[in-house]
Formats: sequence, structure tokens, C-alpha cells
Amino acid sequence: RGGRGGRGGRGGRGGPGGRGGRPKKSDGLNGLRAPATPLGAGVDARVVSALLTGINRAFPYVDADAVEPLVEKVSPALFAIAHSPNLGGALQALSLLLQLLSSRAAVSDRFYRALYSVLLHPGAPRGSSA
Repeated sequence: RGGRGGRGGRGGRGGPGGRGGRPKKSDGLNGLRAPATPLGAGVDARVVSALLTGINRAFPYVDADAVEPLVEKVSPALFAIAHSPNLGGALQALSLLLQLLSSRAAVSDRFYRALYSVLLHPGAPRGSSA
């Protein structure tokens, strides 16, 4: 079949069985949502490492009064990243955790536990740029 119209050609409405067109939008009436993904799931490891590198570089400019609430809010997520299999992200998270925790002069046992788990990471001896 040639010409206009028909199934499978360029353009068209893209209904069931057709090609092209826009994907259907959910009308939101059924109340179903995608389940919440765990921290770091589906996020590229390079993106996490790059974000943490930027935060590490910007942290010295944070106001001293804003550090304590920041520690309470961000440290659980940083500990989760520090225990992730992504070695670069884990090292960046530990670096930021060390800055955060040493600013209030209290480096916790939880930090050292995360540090030792990163040191025992199978990729740690081979990593040169992490």
C-alpha cells in the first residue's frame, strides 16, 4: 500500500496497532503511580559522583549556622550512597560526610564503619582514579 492513510505509514494517529504518533498520556484517573524507587536506583553512577563532587567543592562556602540542619537532613542519604556498590560515588559520599561531621567536631562510628566497608570493596585495590 502506498500513498496516504493506511496502517503503518508515516504520521497518522498512532492508535493501537499503528506506528508513529505520540505515546498515550495517562489520564491519572486510575490512581496508579509508579512505585518509589530506592535511592540511587536508576541513576547513573557518573551522575551521582559528579553531583557529590560539586557539593564537596561548594561545602566550604556554606554558612556555619546551616551546617547542623544539613547534617541531619543529608547524612542518611550519604551513608546509603557510601554503602552502594558504586566505588566512586561511595568515596565522594565519604568525603562529604567527613566534611559535614568534622565541622561539628563529631565523626561517628557509623562513618568509620562505612569507610572500612569501602576499603574492603573488591574494586578498591584496582581503582586508580576513584
